Amino acid sequence: MVRVILAIVVIVLTGYNRITETELVPYYMFFLGALILVTGLSELKKTEKAFGDK
Repeated sequence: MVRVILAIVVIVLTGYNRITETELVPYYMFFLGALILVTGLSELKKTEKAFGDK
């Protein structure tokens, strides 16, 4: 759920920046970093479960 919200925020901010050419780069880079962090943590949690099964 958090990944979906962060992805939507990144897409909206990027689209708005492309249309209006404002300086929103730090904001959507922050949200993109947060999205990558959340995705990485969820993938790490999946692999820990896979290693625990053996």
